[in-house]
Amino acid sequence: MPLYQCIAPAGLVDDEVRQAVAREITRIHVEATGAPAGFVHVLFLDAPVGRHFTAGEVDARTTLIEGVLRASRPLAARQEMMRSLAAAWTRLTGQPTAEIIVSLPERDAGEIMEAGVIFPPVGEEAAWLRENGARIAESAPHLAADLEEYRGRVG
Repeated sequence: MPLYQCIAPAGLVDDEVRQAVAREITRIHVEATGAPAGFVHVLFLDAPVGRHFTAGEVDARTTLIEGVLRASRPLAARQEMMRSLAAAWTRLTGQPTAEIIVSLPERDAGEIMEAGVIFPPVGEEAAWLRENGARIAESAPHLAADLEEYRGRVG
């Protein structure tokens, strides 16, 4: 958690650009929220012509970027993230921002689980890490270094 999904017209984004976009989305998310990079997931889906419709008509040009976040992030912060995500996508893919839809809906932390652990509400990370850090690091070793760095920031 968070999970970002980028649904783009088939053929718009190659593997090299996907990697660059994933890194940029991760950077934007970490800078805006302070969350460990190891929790940021980015999924790319290609939408072949005839799979995406707008106003009942085939839409072969629009990209949808949605990142599901834990609830309680300030609206202004989410809006700045949306602007940054759209700008990064345009810079890396060449697709105009007029063809991009960005959405950052929030979910209650109690509805999110990763590495077998339910996420804490924003602001309760320190206690959550004390209780679950070892278990997360054991079940998801790729998160161990990120958790240590994060523990140093949240207490």
